[in-house]
Amino acid sequence: MATNGKPANIYVLRQAGTPKCCYVCHKSSPHVLVSQSIPTLDFIYVCHAHLADRHFANKLSDPASSSSTASTAGAGGGGGASGERLPDKVSQSEIDKIKAEYEARLKAKQKESKPFSAMSVAGSVFSTVTSTVSGLASTAISSIATEAPPLATAASAAPTSAESLAKQHPLHATYSLHREFYAARVREWNKKMVKKKASELNMPPAPKNALP
Repeated sequence: MATNGKPANIYVLRQAGTPKCCYVCHKSSPHVLVSQSIPTLDFIYVCHAHLADRHFANKLSDPASSSSTASTAGAGGGGGASGERLPDKVSQSEIDKIKAEYEARLKAKQKESKPFSAMSVAGSVFSTVTSTVSGLASTAISSIATEAPPLATAASAAPTSAESLAKQHPLHATYSLHREFYAARVREWNKKMVKKKASELNMPPAPKNALP
């Protein structure tokens, strides 16, 4: 709040409908830092990138998050007791049954693999030739397209940096300007107040007699 008649050095980040000139680099920007003085005594347009510069401003706080933390079920440690318990002892007959089933499946797999031994050799040779040809083709294609990725990387770098700045500096976050920038804003505000008082003094007095 402004207790001494000047803008308070606590600014809230907002977004305007019409972009205007940035206070630092003079580029067009829709982001505005609005002083929390009551009434609002100062506001400046600024680019998102300058908010990350500690020589311009320091972030005081982020906007209050409205998302509530979800409670996790079973966090009290009683989940293990509700699971199914394994039997304390397995009988010998069950062990023999499982062993017999495993041996039967193993013999069946061995019978199925014998007739296709010659075909498997031919298939392996064909797959080797195919993989060699495809490898040469992919190498040729990648060597042709080596000049395109730098352009794509440069084009995608800007959206990535803009998104990261928007996450680090969201709307309604509060900032305090660096002392030099804040002093400049106070000087500009004082000039406005001097001009306002001068214009009020130069105004003609109101007529004393009522109009007929």
